[in-house]
Amino acid sequence: MSGVWLYTVNPKSPAGYGYAFDVENPESLNRTKDNEWTIYKYRRQIAAGDLMFFHFKNAGKKPDGVYGAGIITEIRADEGSFEWQPDRALNQRLVARPVLTDTVKAFFGRGFGESIRPPLSPKLARRWLALVGRPVKSSDPIPVTPPGSKSRIRHSNWNPAASREHGIIGETHVLQVLRRRFPKSAGFSVTHVAKRYPSSDHDISVECARSVVRIVEVKTTVGSPGDAVIISENELRCRRKYGRRHSIFIVYLNHAKKVTSSLEIGDKDSFELSPRHHFLRPLS
Repeated sequence: MSGVWLYTVNPKSPAGYGYAFDVENPESLNRTKDNEWTIYKYRRQIAAGDLMFFHFKNAGKKPDGVYGAGIITEIRADEGSFEWQPDRALNQRLVARPVLTDTVKAFFGRGFGESIRPPLSPKLARRWLALVGRPVKSSDPIPVTPPGSKSRIRHSNWNPAASREHGIIGETHVLQVLRRRFPKSAGFSVTHVAKRYPSSDHDISVECARSVVRIVEVKTTVGSPGDAVIISENELRCRRKYGRRHSIFIVYLNHAKKVTSSLEIGDKDSFELSPRHHFLRPLS
């Protein structure tokens, strides 16, 4: 499980820290280019993939609380710094529903002048992530498998009817995962696009305040994690169009058509493309 940390943003700190974003507008975290920050004494503990939550103090008229979060992408231990990128969907939820300081203290304890608090224990981290609307993937009923190494290609006779039936099973599973991750109560709308428009270049969309948060392509196959799936050039164009807002879920079924695992590929290209597969259908 990834680490969960807290970083205090305090423009009135005696140390006189400066920030390259509008501290009175936490949503500006999504646009900041100031993505390399000091680790302090935790340089040997913090790791890429950990989550850093930002606790705003003395930031204008807003009450003190957690209004944003980022994913740590690189550690520079020798330089004493880390790089991070915004978790945009989580930031939108936290701006709309911040976690105020009294609740923050119940998880992270009181700070004593340090900008970074020690990471939460796994038990507290699970409770915290559920509170902010980002439950850990391992809590899903079906495990989400991390992207592995080389893909395996299995050859079989393609059956359009069976393929669509499998697709609906996979899309239904991913809809459940996304509706837990992006709850309606936090202002999100998760739409099954492929149900209404089967020829769409994506299967599911997630929106908040009429803005696209996530575009999702779902691939379903009978097999096990690492087995390759077919993706069209049209679907790849959609991925290039939406960039960091695009995800691919690969859902694996057993021969009884039950979901056994799923794999999520986020905005990083954790896959390889083999030569395209094309299916020819004679026209009458």
